[in-house]
Amino acid sequence: MAAKEMSQDLLKDTLDLIAKHNGSITRAAAEIGISKHTLKSRCTKARRLVRSGVISAPPIPDIGLPPTGMMVNKNSAKYDADGNLINQWVGTIRDSGDEYKIPLQHIVKGESAYVDNDGRVRFKWIKTKLDTTLDLIAALERKLELYSPAPLLQFPTTSVRELLTVYPLVDLHHGLYTDEDESGDAYNLDISRSTILNGVSKLVSRSPISRQAVILNTGDLFHQNDQTNTTPQSKHPLDVAGRWHQVFDTGVQMMINLIDIAAQKHETVYVVMIPGNHDPDAAICLRTTLRFLYRNNPRIIIHDKPGLHWFYRFGNCLLGATHGHNMSPRQMALMLMNDCKNDYGETLYHSFFHGHIHHEKVVEVGSVRVESFGTPIPKDGYAMGAGYRSARTMSAITFNRDDGEITRIREPILSNLSRQKLVDCSI
Repeated sequence: MAAKEMSQDLLKDTLDLIAKHNGSITRAAAEIGISKHTLKSRCTKARRLVRSGVISAPPIPDIGLPPTGMMVNKNSAKYDADGNLINQWVGTIRDSGDEYKIPLQHIVKGESAYVDNDGRVRFKWIKTKLDTTLDLIAALERKLELYSPAPLLQFPTTSVRELLTVYPLVDLHHGLYTDEDESGDAYNLDISRSTILNGVSKLVSRSPISRQAVILNTGDLFHQNDQTNTTPQSKHPLDVAGRWHQVFDTGVQMMINLIDIAAQKHETVYVVMIPGNHDPDAAICLRTTLRFLYRNNPRIIIHDKPGLHWFYRFGNCLLGATHGHNMSPRQMALMLMNDCKNDYGETLYHSFFHGHIHHEKVVEVGSVRVESFGTPIPKDGYAMGAGYRSARTMSAITFNRDDGEITRIREPILSNLSRQKLVDCSI
């Protein structure tokens, strides 16, 4: 204890000595015959004890109340050897305001802080923004009130239980705008809707009467994700056919029509909505909307598991799908094997579907057949300029529970340019 008290006395004497020499550590160290470094170290320790209240420093005169709206943040003084005040320094800053509260309908989007050497916060800046999700949710609820749940449509009593038909909706890019003079085809919201519905209607009419069907959106059903009209990640500008609310509204109605068409032939219709690189958020909104609309319909099952992948086992068949923008075909096959180990080992037929590349391609990795499909949309200005000329198609694939794929239907979508060539060749 004595050693501790002596140490505190020594540190207090250090402050008095430095004050005697008007704050000069060099002159104070020379008086007692120690190094400047040693005295400076003692001074630092002494000031730390002063701040913590362990030892007292010479009193600093009170300046009274600062100006209105200001507060004292610094008050220091210099004394002579007899303890008489020589100088005093007073610093003020703007006084603190009322307690901060986040404004109504705002959310915190970021914080910044200024910290001292000990990592303690000295100042903090809070950044907020308007919570647009509240408006989006309210608008979506108002829009959903306009829709009534889809009716329970009659289905054929002769449907085959052992069959499953998959209708891949590959890169529909609803909302795409193209100019006929530039790409050979005009494309807008009305043309998009009629093209897709006509193609699916033909596929459904030509497919076997299977008990189950899967409407498989492999991503990029919407051309744009929001009203910025750019791709979410790369921010590439997009040629769009309408305002975002028009694109979303017509997209919802198109999906309702597609589901109803399939439900007239198949007893159970599974609807899978996989986000793409063009519509990662819009696809989730569409999935939520469809789940609400068909919530009381046991024949329509909306796949609502989050993520970028889909897996489904049908008897001896194991199916998987993703959009394809973030992995190679080999990775897709390995993911199917790894994520579905038990089902993979118990099945003979393995198929994995993806889109993104807008043309047909098949890669076999072990027993997994990984394939992409053509898209029914025309080429936009960028695709035409880059020389892409893949055929516009839609497909339907039917699987037997025991024997795997048994039927495949491929529906060509003829462009205006292709129709003109057919007419010219017939003359």
